[in-house]
Amino acid sequence: AIKRLLALEEFSELGSGFRLSMRDLEIRGAGEILGTKQHGFITAVGLETYIRLLNDEISKIKGSFKKEDKEVLIDIGISAFIPQEYINDDMERLNFYKRIANASYTELDSIVSKMEDIAGKIPQPVKNLIRIAKIKKLLSERNITKIIEKNGAVEFYFEKGFVPGDTEIKRWLEIFKGRINFFKTSSHNGFAIKLEKDDDKISIISKVFRLDI
Repeated sequence: AIKRLLALEEFSELGSGFRLSMRDLEIRGAGEILGTKQHGFITAVGLETYIRLLNDEISKIKGSFKKEDKEVLIDIGISAFIPQEYINDDMERLNFYKRIANASYTELDSIVSKMEDIAGKIPQPVKNLIRIAKIKKLLSERNITKIIEKNGAVEFYFEKGFVPGDTEIKRWLEIFKGRINFFKTSSHNGFAIKLEKDDDKISIISKVFRLDI
C-alpha cells in the first residue's frame, strides 16, 4: 500500500497514467490471468517474458506451439539503451524496445531509420543496443549460449558438448595471440579474451564470429 501511495505521488503530473499503471503492475503483479489470484510473478520475470510464456502455453494447448530461436545472453558492460532525452515519450520508447526485441536481423536497420525520422541521429547507447541486437540474431543458430565480461576479459560459453573446429581455434589464436585462454567448466566449454585499454568489445565479438557489425 505504501509503494502504491508513493507511486501516486511520483506520477501525479498530466499524462502519467501509463507509467502509473506500469508501476502498479510491477508492485501487485499481473495476476494469474488463467486463474483467480490477483497477484502474480511479473516482477520476477518481466512483463515481456511473462506475456511470451503465457502465449507459449496457449499455443501448446491449441497444438500450434512453435519453438523460438534461442537467445544468446550478452552482458559486456556497455551502455545499450534508448535515452529518455532522445525519445521522451515513455510509450514510444517502450514500443521501440519491443520492435527491436521482436525484429529479424534485416528489420533492425529500418527501425533505426524510423527512430531517426522521429528524434534525429541515434546516440551511442542506441547504436550499441542495435549492434548487440544484431549479434544476438546472428548467433541464435550458433553453438554459443552467453558472452559476458568478467575479470577484465570477455568470456564466451559454448553449448554443452560443443567443441569448435581446429581451423577456427587456429584463427582465434592468430587474431588474439597471447590474449586468449580456453577453459572448461562442469557444464560448458569456452574461452576468454583479455581486454586491453580502449578495446571495442562489440568488435571483439564480431571478429570471433566473422560478423560484419
